[in-house]
Amino acid sequence: MKQLVITREDTLTYAVGESINTLCTNLSASGARRVLFTSCEEGAGKSFVAFHTARRLAEMGRRVALVDGDLRRSSLCARHGIYLDGERRGVSHYLAHQAGYKEVVYATSVPGLSLVPVTEPVFDAAHLLGGERLGKLMARLSACHDLVLVDTPPVGLISDALMIAAVCEGAVLVAGDNAVRRRELTVARQQLEDAGARVLGLVINRVPHRKKQYGSYGEER
Repeated sequence: MKQLVITREDTLTYAVGESINTLCTNLSASGARRVLFTSCEEGAGKSFVAFHTARRLAEMGRRVALVDGDLRRSSLCARHGIYLDGERRGVSHYLAHQAGYKEVVYATSVPGLSLVPVTEPVFDAAHLLGGERLGKLMARLSACHDLVLVDTPPVGLISDALMIAAVCEGAVLVAGDNAVRRRELTVARQQLEDAGARVLGLVINRVPHRKKQYGSYGEER
């Protein structure tokens, strides 16, 4: 398996690290093996949460695959300094029958963590996500890993997250502190569950230090 090196390391505060640990514990207890991370709004930090959850689970000894499901505006690799050398094959190539499974699943410099990246933007993502290849990819990843986590676009803005939810068992909603209304979260939850993914929980991100509440990140990110 080809390997990617993660060159950019985030320094997590104690509060952030403990929140990630709690999320990992809750995910493991949920029994869901295919879980997507999404939000109601852009800039909620869902990619940050998905990446560090996947990384921490791998450090805990789990075999984890992280799938970049944001085919239109991916920021995952750039955000963490993950670069691909040579011929670049990713999620869209597999979904379009242009690459095989082994060509798009990369080992990383974190033992136990695999990554299926987006290597170039796709504007007709719904066409690719609506085919049978997405289900085949998730099934193959599930057979080789303990957990498959998918970073998706915000739910409600476009249909991509709901199409991915159809092949997942659970979903985690990420929201910025005071950034969305309760009704928006309720609608997003109903949409995800109608698509087939049980909402496992809500992560409130960018909570200032003064707000000492369970599940918060404790600082602005």
